Amino acid sequence: MLSRPHLSLSTTFSAKRFARFILFAALPFGLSACDFRILPSCAEYFSERPELLSGFSLTGNGLARRPGEAIAWARCPAGMRFTNQQTCAGTPVTLSFDQAQRYAEDMADKSAQAIRLPSQREVKSLTERSCLNPALNTKVFPAAASEKIWSGSEHWFRSDLACSSYTYEGQSTCNEAKTTALPFFLIIEQELFTSGS
Repeated sequence: MLSRPHLSLSTTFSAKRFARFILFAALPFGLSACDFRILPSCAEYFSERPELLSGFSLTGNGLARRPGEAIAWARCPAGMRFTNQQTCAGTPVTLSFDQAQRYAEDMADKSAQAIRLPSQREVKSLTERSCLNPALNTKVFPAAASEKIWSGSEHWFRSDLACSSYTYEGQSTCNEAKTTALPFFLIIEQELFTSGS
């Protein structure tokens, strides 16, 4: 029968001291990875930096587009309209997931444009990391509020769930009941135009 080696008191004490040393030596490195800053609201952040448009170019007809992307974002939530004063007027519609999809299809049929809800990845691309409440550029999306919004993505295997984002910090989930009434943004698919073509 094999016997375990007996650890002396001095060996045990040294092992504890070594473990404590490692813990305290690594502690500053662990804390440096945490971000304890208090972020400002995006309305405040972008009002002080009006030149920052998060890579978007803005059109006069209420659309925002990033160079190299084949989509344009409606700057106002569905149900609202963009005004000459660079704001949104009206009230955003809140619909179930299926109703929001039909709303986008109706808009596409009436305008003869490829209008749809953005994918979950596209919604996440709007999230600002320098501010929150909402974590969207309020110069680009002037009526953005801290709320859940629909994306056009669905749960990967449950047909009764779809994906939403909470714009306060940009968190997203694909566990939202499709019957929940939420606001949403619309995007228009457009051709990419390159110089020289």
